[in-house]
Amino acid sequence: MKNILFLVDYYLPEASPNGICCSNIIEELKKNGCNCYVLCYTRKKEEKLEKIDDVLIYRIIEKKKKNNFFKKIISYAKWVMPFCYEPVYKENYKIKKLYKCSKKIIKEYGIDTIICSHLPVETIIVGSRLKKQFPNTYICAYMLDAFSGNFLPRFLPSKVTLAKKIKWENNCLKKLDNSYIMESCKNHHKKYSIKKTWYRKAIYTDIPSLILSDKISYIEDRKKIKILYVGSIDQYVRDPRAIIEILLKLSDENIECEFVGNISCPDAFEILKKTLGKKIKFTNHIPHQAVLKKIKEADVMLNIGNLTTNMVPSKIFEYISFKKTIISTYVIDNEPSTQYLKKYPKALIIDGRKLNELSKEDIINFIKNNINKDISDREIKKIFYKNTPEFFVKKLMFNFNNWRKK
Repeated sequence: MKNILFLVDYYLPEASPNGICCSNIIEELKKNGCNCYVLCYTRKKEEKLEKIDDVLIYRIIEKKKKNNFFKKIISYAKWVMPFCYEPVYKENYKIKKLYKCSKKIIKEYGIDTIICSHLPVETIIVGSRLKKQFPNTYICAYMLDAFSGNFLPRFLPSKVTLAKKIKWENNCLKKLDNSYIMESCKNHHKKYSIKKTWYRKAIYTDIPSLILSDKISYIEDRKKIKILYVGSIDQYVRDPRAIIEILLKLSDENIECEFVGNISCPDAFEILKKTLGKKIKFTNHIPHQAVLKKIKEADVMLNIGNLTTNMVPSKIFEYISFKKTIISTYVIDNEPSTQYLKKYPKALIIDGRKLNELSKEDIINFIKNNINKDISDREIKKIFYKNTPEFFVKKLMFNFNNWRKK
């Protein structure tokens, strides 16, 4: 394993969560003497070739989606058509561009490994097609987002759409050499995928976002408690009502609160704006390095649990990397981030369905008791070793070597 190509949606400096995970893996691969290349999308109007931290990055233009009612109807109809072998939500122009550019990079740089990060779905479709043309290249899917275990379209029978997704998943993954899937999807796949062709080559891994920082400082006498939320809030993915109620309980305290990221349900936050006034602010999407700076400067991080059991927000491992105090809410049983945070000594995990059992004093006491509490790097790494880039790279190299021996 020497020359590795990553297919991902958005990479540095304005990377997606999956792009950030791939960046973490790339840094670890570089330590092992690998050359890494990235093929990704750009929202800008020109395709660009650039080098960042010794990584050659090819960017292809992503067209802006147009809302077309007729196309939406056709797309919904395809979900129930029997002879549809690939995801109806794929974008063919992306597949053509990724495929063409991938072939060029493979030939020019002697690529021996391709890692197809999902989402988007186009990367694994392209990976499957490349495997036909380059059988001597190790090509794997990196399923940071679940495929069949992810959200299903509304207004259609879930039994039908789930069956369709399971079929598409098998068609997209069965030709690849391995599929690296997240621990949070294990129950789903044991139920639905265990007899599928692709699952015989599946390998469980985890979100690789734990990178311990050596520059952590604690402030003894704070004038204000800085509370921070990072990430998008979509009410169909994360229900913000519980975290809003908690912040309302703290409205009389000397706090400073900030939400960083896109919010699709701004009306839900109006009461918070009125009550907290200047104590709260909202910031749109910013580059990842700026996000890390804000996390470092915060006292308390907020997490809103997901509404599906198969999606773990990678940012919680960044919070843990900085040894931050975390307040997390959930409103479903088996919420995935809760399974991790309950192992972390500085996390307050709150059932949003039982907020009446929680007092303001409970929250304040938790913050005061944990805000300056230190945890050794050794302890954190022992608990969350599977969430380090090192863990994934060891698995990747082990499986590459096994594949090469065949």
